[in-house]
Amino acid sequence: MAENKVEEYYLTDDPLTLHNILQHDLHVKKWQVLSKMLINHPYPYYHIDQISNLINMVVNKALNDPDGIAFSWYLKDTQVSISYLHFYEDIIYAAKQIEHKKQVNCHIGLIGNNSYEWLLIYMAILLSGNVAVVLDKDMESGELENIVQRMDIVAIIADESIKAKMSFDSPVDIFLFSEITEHRDIEQIDIDLFSVNTEIDPDKLACIFLTSGTTGARKGVMLSHRNIASNINESCKLFKLDGDTLAVLPFHHAFGLIVAVWMVFNYGHTVYISQGLRRINKELMLVKPQTLMLVPLFVENFSKQIRMTIKKNRQEIRFRRTVKISNALLRCGIDIRRMIFKDILSQFGGKIEYIICGGAFLDKEYVKEFRSYGIEILNGYGTTECSPVAAVNRNKHHKDGSVGLSLPNSKVSVSSDGEVLVSGEFVMQGYYKDPDSTSQSIINGWYHTGDLGRIDKEGFVFLSGRKTNLIVLSNGENISPEEIEQMILRIENVDEVVVSSDNGRINASIYSKDLDAIKKREIKEQIDELNRTMPMYKRVSQIVFRDEEFKKTTTKKIVRND
Repeated sequence: MAENKVEEYYLTDDPLTLHNILQHDLHVKKWQVLSKMLINHPYPYYHIDQISNLINMVVNKALNDPDGIAFSWYLKDTQVSISYLHFYEDIIYAAKQIEHKKQVNCHIGLIGNNSYEWLLIYMAILLSGNVAVVLDKDMESGELENIVQRMDIVAIIADESIKAKMSFDSPVDIFLFSEITEHRDIEQIDIDLFSVNTEIDPDKLACIFLTSGTTGARKGVMLSHRNIASNINESCKLFKLDGDTLAVLPFHHAFGLIVAVWMVFNYGHTVYISQGLRRINKELMLVKPQTLMLVPLFVENFSKQIRMTIKKNRQEIRFRRTVKISNALLRCGIDIRRMIFKDILSQFGGKIEYIICGGAFLDKEYVKEFRSYGIEILNGYGTTECSPVAAVNRNKHHKDGSVGLSLPNSKVSVSSDGEVLVSGEFVMQGYYKDPDSTSQSIINGWYHTGDLGRIDKEGFVFLSGRKTNLIVLSNGENISPEEIEQMILRIENVDEVVVSSDNGRINASIYSKDLDAIKKREIKEQIDELNRTMPMYKRVSQIVFRDEEFKKTTTKKIVRND
């Protein structure tokens, strides 16, 4: 009887249940309840109302929680907030402005810095019956014009700061954000907000995302309204959000938009819009987020900041001892992390509990490190082609080194040659005007991700690298360069590394900030030590030190052919 009540507490995650157990059931000891809280095992999916499309999601929030805060941001120290109802009103008026520009059933490019206006215009493009082609603001003018032509973009709505790039030989209408968002009262008409037709064909193309282009020309990933809604519905069953977030990832990427903005919106929590990388540390203190959605580079930088502070204060030995004691107590069911690592948590605002990390590989040592502080990093996996989430670790069911469990109502499998395959309603319609690439990627309903991996008996997905990066030696041995890169990156002063092969030799190209002769020698010595732990065919034969960082995509992935 008592054991069932403890299990119920774990599943409901309700502090009141814990109080009742401890107060009214004398057979249950406090340490038993705490131990159950920390047990990591399967449990039922979370429940959240299902959406049919993004506009439907906005309407539901405007009807059921009109005064709730959808978006907020800080202009210097002044907070600006937008309610769910206000957001819906703004979308309707912006959609009318787009319609007045004679843009209907068109491909409309959207380009600019992260902002409330960007999100508003994205939704207005969808409501006006158009397709949003989200563009990378950091693209060079020549590449941008190429994308405009290839994606059949007839109009671009641009942030004022991006206007300088807008000079094309091809005919395309260009409108500024202000032309769409700042004329709300131009008609002085009284609209019955909830009589507006928001019915949308679920299989209609909603938007086109561009692949990051790490190995070639960008392709246009076509996502329907059904694709996006399905991904939000199924992802929210695996992970439960209990607080606000700070959106720092670029909106023109699927992870930064669909996960870090629209999924949070669907949970009913406020999305705080970051005003740029230089303000993140201050914004964390102001926002006090419960969860952050980040790519690995952010996690790695936060880790470096923490360790630099500890080293500066000459507290390394004391800190390591404290971590050991805390982890030992945690294994016994006693959690004192938020008390003893209060100073570290305060750097994130003090309320941080989770970091959802995706977009690239993250060493599991970072997961263990942040768990020591009281922050659970939940690695996820996805691609733009999957709208974007295919798997994610759960709040209380996760496995270090994995990228999580596949989404409900979907399938993840591994082919005979080790490639990860995904099937589900969220898999893209295809690549725009590229039937060859589409047929090569989607075969018999399965999306071939190009990633190598395995699935364990509990259903957790583990990745080992990219199929296209695989090094095949003359002796028939296959090497995933990411595996060796992961080990080299653990070496102090190694900031970036790319492993490649040349005539059967393994080469490591390394970038290190403020590199000097002493650091070079230390890095070489540690790679020599690493080599002694690996089979001959995996050993690094040559080290090349770079003076500059590797070229990266806007999601901070290294372009490997740089």
